[in-house]
Amino acid sequence: MKVGLILGVVLIGLGMWVVSGHAVYKTRREVLKIGDMKAAVTEQHTLPSWIGYASAAGGVALLVAAATRRRG
Repeated sequence: MKVGLILGVVLIGLGMWVVSGHAVYKTRREVLKIGDMKAAVTEQHTLPSWIGYASAAGGVALLVAAATRRRG
């Protein structure tokens, strides 16, 4: 298989994973500090869905480019 085909399929898969809401990242921030005592909060954020759509569109473009190159 060509690298373009494999990369296109992977990008489409990752894009759909992000769109489905499973791609999350965590941030930690300090909310209170009194002397030596600290309190921190860990927040969980999902990646925006436009990132997934852009990744899937890039994957489709790679698949089309690899398919047309293969014919010619």
